[in-house]
Amino acid sequence: MNLSKETLNSMIEKIQRNADMFYQQNKQEAFDLFGNLINDISELSAQIFAWKNTNPASDFDETKYLSVLTEAMNALEAKDEVLLADILNYDLTEIYETIQKQL
Repeated sequence: MNLSKETLNSMIEKIQRNADMFYQQNKQEAFDLFGNLINDISELSAQIFAWKNTNPASDFDETKYLSVLTEAMNALEAKDEVLLADILNYDLTEIYETIQKQL
């Protein structure tokens, strides 16, 4: 599957739904959604890196992207659901929106 604006938009919507569940303290549903979201992020990451390889002039910052994903995992390990939601909803979404503008 190729990276597209629609794919990124769909991911942003999933992230927002998942973050909302964390903010509302619906932990069971939030973690159920997060399990699926992790798989989706993994698949999307592969598409993003493939896109970056064919578009080296893009301003996609791989280091920042990996740092944001690491921060999200650290928040998960610390059981800080609000921080995890913030990272997903603001930092990760911002990266996906930036890529979306370049497509």
